[in-house]
Amino acid sequence: MKVLIIGAGNQGVLADAIGSQNEHKVISFAHAFKEREAELYFYDNVNKKAFDAFHLWGGVATTPRYALEQLKMDIVVITTPDHTHYEQLIQIATPGYNKPKLVICEKPLCSTAEQAQKIVNLYSENGIPILVNYTRRFIPELIHLKNRYDSGEFGNLETYQILYNRGDLHTGTHAIDFMSWFLDGKADESLKLNGIKDNVMFKYCDYRVWNIQLFFQKHFWQEQRILDMPVPSYFDYSTRYVVENAYNFLAGEERLRCTDKDALKALVILEELIK
Repeated sequence: MKVLIIGAGNQGVLADAIGSQNEHKVISFAHAFKEREAELYFYDNVNKKAFDAFHLWGGVATTPRYALEQLKMDIVVITTPDHTHYEQLIQIATPGYNKPKLVICEKPLCSTAEQAQKIVNLYSENGIPILVNYTRRFIPELIHLKNRYDSGEFGNLETYQILYNRGDLHTGTHAIDFMSWFLDGKADESLKLNGIKDNVMFKYCDYRVWNIQLFFQKHFWQEQRILDMPVPSYFDYSTRYVVENAYNFLAGEERLRCTDKDALKALVILEELIK
């Protein structure tokens, strides 16, 4: 596979590079694709970052235009800041470029639901599938939790609570997408009616607040990361699972676990909550 990674920051390249505290994990896309022996190509608008990326992982520093016009990428990965996703996605679908077989985009898909709808339409017209990295959909432990709930083992979900800070768009859509996925869309009306949003008491604090609590009839589950608590261990290989889904999809063995339409839904609900 030829893979172009646009954005040579943490998620794309650095999070688990040699010399980091996470060398034993697989949380960057460069590491996950390196495991698959993919041909890696890197672009960043800061040239030094792209050159640093290929020194860390091998591969080639290039530009999206050259990679898509001349090199025929199989997969393009977007790990640039949230507000740049729309522009990058438009560029990849430019007429005359060789279409990739798959685009993987970090969440959120775009900054607004209007932008996301345009991307859904554009990529549908061009026959380019998009996988969006709402991480929890890919993690085996959470898939197992959902399967146990779906089987009836836990009884009904009686209520849930989600607290977070660090932004409605970047963090809030994680919570929205998780509940929409976990409840097969049945949470959508509940989210619209009851709302999940930055709690005012946490709005300006300078430490992380993230807590999901699910209260079932016969079970309780939570994911918590507050202050300097470590990331739950089931995230240690999170990007490996995303890339595994991408390869299985391209081999015709599995559907995409999170599509551009799923990501659009999260943005639509978020904007209704904000209103």
